[in-house]
Amino acid sequence: MTPPKFIAPRFAPYASSLLMSSIMALVMATVQNLANNGPNPLFAAHLWHSYRIGMPTAFLCVITLRPPVTRFIQQFVRQETANK
Repeated sequence: MTPPKFIAPRFAPYASSLLMSSIMALVMATVQNLANNGPNPLFAAHLWHSYRIGMPTAFLCVITLRPPVTRFIQQFVRQETANK
């Protein structure tokens, strides 16, 4: 059974960026909170506060930096040639 496809192809880069930045912000907020405060009773509240700030920031970074980073990386990728 395949999942329903409800995202138009033109929005795929935005959906990918949203998912990537959500995961990145959650991982970073968790690591930072554990490093700064350790596990404590207010961990979930601190995590939510950090995530609320970090997620939009990460999303804007991914959206704005993805095109120039992609072009930059393409300079170092070897192009395959067809050997026939």
